[in-house]
Parts: sequence; C-alpha cells; structure tokens
Amino acid sequence: MVLLGEKTDWDTVKKVLSNVGEFMGKLLDYNVEETTEKTWKKARDGWISKPEFDPVEVKKISLSAAALCTWATASSKF
Repeated sequence: MVLLGEKTDWDTVKKVLSNVGEFMGKLLDYNVEETTEKTWKKARDGWISKPEFDPVEVKKISLSAAALCTWATASSKF
C-alpha cells in the first residue's frame, strides 16, 4: 500500500484489494525507477525490513500475500 501511495489502514486495504483487476494493473505497471527515496524508506523501514515480512513465513498463511512480499522486496532491491 505504501508503494502504491495508499493508506495502510484496513478499510483502505480492503477497498484496494476488492478491485483485483485494477490492483493487478497497478502492480504490473509499477515503475520502480520513479519511486522516490522517501517512499522506499517508508516501505523499507515500516514493512520490508521486518522479520515477519519474509515471503517464506508469509506463504504459510497466504500464497498471494507471499507473492506481494516477494514483489515488494525485489522491487526495493532493484
């Protein structure tokens, strides 16, 4: 949600994820190179660097969420 410029509260998450086609389009069209360092810092410090953001661990709960963790982690290292 941080990388997409959305709020991270549960109501916003549900709203964004409810339109799967639009959400997937945002991910597919996401331009890593245009993401500001401020946004990357917020994503890394607030989410990506946390131990519970590990795709292997998240996969035990949700394959889709694990894929998003992998996408965000890979994008942050680009």
